[in-house]
Amino acid sequence: ANLQANNYRELFRIPINTNQGDVRVDHTLSDRQNLFVRFTYKDVDSTTSPGQTSPTISALAGTIRVPEQVAALTVAHNMVLKPTLFNEIRAGFTGRNFLRTYEQDAATLISQMGITGLAAPPAGAALPDVQIAGYQRVGGLAESATRDRTFQLLDNVTWTKGSHTLKFGGSWNHYVMDRY
Repeated sequence: ANLQANNYRELFRIPINTNQGDVRVDHTLSDRQNLFVRFTYKDVDSTTSPGQTSPTISALAGTIRVPEQVAALTVAHNMVLKPTLFNEIRAGFTGRNFLRTYEQDAATLISQMGITGLAAPPAGAALPDVQIAGYQRVGGLAESATRDRTFQLLDNVTWTKGSHTLKFGGSWNHYVMDRY
């Protein structure tokens, strides 16, 4: 017999609610200049089961709520400097907030399992890590939050001379992630 098999099963609903939108503006500043701006926003609220997140997480952990918000802004400016010289500059920002919370907390789970003699666990949605040989692992989880930001700046110049065209440019990217 396989003693390491999942010995506790439960079916979970997995709802996902998403709201998102885009706003875009294209504007001709002059016969030599164009401007483009786009803003995107997405708000996702989803719930998943422990087995979908990781097969080692017990169903006793309950459902896992995973809300996420994403916002992005892009700006591009194109300009004809001379009939043979064209410049394009683009800037962008993307921000994402991601939260993971668990339906159960340590105190509730300890009480439901009938475990006594433990010090009171800290508040919050965290589950104790309980491992008993031959049974499904329970816990070892804590709610977490992730916030990341990406900044980007690009510039390209196109130069035409006779039958030759040269395009050159560069980009700068900056990425910041904070996890709690």
